[in-house]
Amino acid sequence: MNAKTTEPTIRFDVAPQRYEGSMTAAQALSYAHATLDPVTVTDLDHQLPPMASTSLIFTAANEALRVTVDAGAVVGAHGDEVPGVHAEHDMLVHRLLAPEEVVSWEATMRSARQTPAGVLLSVQVLIRDSHGAIVIEHLWSTMMLKATTTHLHGPALPDHRFPDEARDHMLGAERLALARDLGRRYGDASGDEAGHAVSDEIARSEGYPSMILQGMCSLAICSGAALRIAGGGDQSRLRRVAGRLSAPMVLGRDLTVSCFELPTEATDRRSVVFEAHQGETLCVAHGRVELARSS
Repeated sequence: MNAKTTEPTIRFDVAPQRYEGSMTAAQALSYAHATLDPVTVTDLDHQLPPMASTSLIFTAANEALRVTVDAGAVVGAHGDEVPGVHAEHDMLVHRLLAPEEVVSWEATMRSARQTPAGVLLSVQVLIRDSHGAIVIEHLWSTMMLKATTTHLHGPALPDHRFPDEARDHMLGAERLALARDLGRRYGDASGDEAGHAVSDEIARSEGYPSMILQGMCSLAICSGAALRIAGGGDQSRLRRVAGRLSAPMVLGRDLTVSCFELPTEATDRRSVVFEAHQGETLCVAHGRVELARSS
């Protein structure tokens, strides 16, 4: 009698691994400088940069993908396995972390959605303080380009679309130089040591013209610019960052981040949308930051 063959699947009920850690002010300063945030060590006495927590959860997010998606559960057009790229990210901030604060986090597979571009896999990471309260939430979404799957599950991602009417309410723009060594600096600060961010040879072997920046660094740079334009750089007001990584940022070229007011009904938050270009190339689309209104 033949043994029953188990079909490859995506498992949404895998018990998450619990991680624990903290970040020093010195580590946060390296992260800030790698994401072009002009802070000093004095600025980090009481709170870390909003997106520095992505350095803590990087391993957990990738491990959640590895242990929940079986080989063959997501396939390319010819039945082959396909690589994934960081496509979207959405972060909710209940409060900022403090230097040396010990927190814990868990990553779980939240959803698998079929899109025209491929399969979008979203991992949810919750960071909790020592009392168990959630302080930061991340939705880390990976696109398996031109892939398909039959294992669809979970809700759609929260909306952060850039509405056309917002273009009538431009707040400003910031131009930033992306140094050639920025990918290496970010890798050293965050642990995200992607080969295409530190080697032209590796980048070209993957089809890029030269070194490109890590996706999370790209979003951190853009959201930082939006916070400076719309919120005077007051990171304590930040409540949400979201964006779609639509094209890689090539190192050695300038980046322009443009920021627009999003007209909304009266709430306790101010919503701002942004996008980032290198020349005619749209690198970050449907960007959004939500800020607590100043008193």
